[in-house]
Amino acid sequence: MRRAGLAEVPDHVILNSWASKVDYDPTDVLRAVRSSYLYIDCGQPDIDLDLLRELCPQVVVGKTVGAGHKALQDAPDQINAMLNRFIQHADGIAAEMVRTGGVFRYNFPKT
Repeated sequence: MRRAGLAEVPDHVILNSWASKVDYDPTDVLRAVRSSYLYIDCGQPDIDLDLLRELCPQVVVGKTVGAGHKALQDAPDQINAMLNRFIQHADGIAAEMVRTGGVFRYNFPKT
């Protein structure tokens, strides 16, 4: 089976897809999140991390170093380390984010 390339996708499909992404407002969704949440920032421009923390105080923000939008390809060791640490300590880390207003301390109190 041959896979269709992007050039074969009709223009109106691509334009509607992009329009839906541009118009999307995640505010209500972020306010409704109650679980631990890891946001890995790979250099996305114009991300308001303060607003993200305000809407979802339990968010944990990780940042890659030396990797851009291809971070999963360029720095998988960084991504995997962040994911593993978060999975192992998600509830405690999220509680610390709420307690400290988003300032993570590596030696957070044990619960």
